[in-house]
Amino acid sequence: MREYIRSWMPTLLMVATAGVVCIILAMLGTQRAVVVVVRTNPSGATVFDRQIDVGETPWVVALCPDETRHLRLVRRGCQDAQCFLDASHYTPQSLPDHVRSVFSSATKDWGVSLETAAVSNLTVTTEPDGAAVFLDGRRIGMTPLKNTGMLPGSYVLRLEHPECFSDNVELSLAPDQTYTVQRRLRNKWVALYEERISREPASLMHHTDMIHYHILRGDVDEAEKALRRGLDALQKSGATDQNRYIAELWKIHTRYYTYPAETGASRLRPLCREIMTTLLEKKLANEKQLKNYLKRMDAYDKNHPL
Repeated sequence: MREYIRSWMPTLLMVATAGVVCIILAMLGTQRAVVVVVRTNPSGATVFDRQIDVGETPWVVALCPDETRHLRLVRRGCQDAQCFLDASHYTPQSLPDHVRSVFSSATKDWGVSLETAAVSNLTVTTEPDGAAVFLDGRRIGMTPLKNTGMLPGSYVLRLEHPECFSDNVELSLAPDQTYTVQRRLRNKWVALYEERISREPASLMHHTDMIHYHILRGDVDEAEKALRRGLDALQKSGATDQNRYIAELWKIHTRYYTYPAETGASRLRPLCREIMTTLLEKKLANEKQLKNYLKRMDAYDKNHPL
């Protein structure tokens, strides 16, 4: 029996060797998918494959044999990066590598350090000052604001002022650029008085309220405009509340109100006298009352020269 087995031993060895060779050839001929992990530093970059957002880094992809992927990596504050994945680059070249690849499930890494993008500069001014500035919902300061080192990208800028309606501005910041945002915010009280004047244009009370508001805020330019608009309304037939308007002229002239700006008195006192004189000349109000106001204005100017 031993002699019999010994005689067949070479043949058995040849068969076993042939079997092992066949198995190895089968394994070498079988190509498996390659798993690649795309990493960036810093992480969190958006991965675009054929312009489609497919995820964020670290991002895992399985490459079929001979498959290629051309990826674009985008992260706010960083320059865009390109990534070209080729499954053939990860194909084993030697027999030991083939054998290790068959019995190993380790993934392949592709990594890149993203470079910081050039920053943008942003300046925001409003009229009036003191508006809170929000960028994508995050407060970044008060106007006037000069913010350097802004990351490029698209933003929504929101301006909030307690006396005004909020205002939104869409921004698209490019690297190495300076952007200036200048906004005149619409005042809530002015909007209210304008709505009332529009609804009842002949009522001098609404014009007087507008004048009074601008006087107390120290907005001399707007106060002058409101005074002249009141005169225009008074010259039209059907005007009401003339006494309220005329009394306001007297209070402004005699500095009944405290002017936030010292230039207010020198600019508004002559205008109030001019309007009062026009009313008297055109007989637009009680003549005796107007003459009395003008006489008192003369006495006030004598004791309080400009």
